[in-house]
Amino acid sequence: MFFQNKIYNKDITVDQLANKAHMSASHFHKQFKNTLGILPINYINSEKIKFSKKLIKSSQNLRMSEIAFQSGFNNTSYFNRQFKKMEMMTPQQFKASVNHQI
Repeated sequence: MFFQNKIYNKDITVDQLANKAHMSASHFHKQFKNTLGILPINYINSEKIKFSKKLIKSSQNLRMSEIAFQSGFNNTSYFNRQFKKMEMMTPQQFKASVNHQI
């Protein structure tokens, strides 16, 4: 899909996506929600979180702030909140669970 181009480290906005789709932001938002059943920003964040989980699993030496930035989050606190909202645990807890499985 959209994020397969490995652009996680760029700040993608719904307005930019709407422009790419040649739609107004409100029309794009409505069409996206009607088609996929999820808000565009929630989709963007879920893709970023998926990528961050891959980084956590494969990069034991990266700091969480580096993982957040490489995943497209400019704010570590926002990354932590979104991660916990989607995964029901903090990124640090996820990393500990991955390390425990090894």
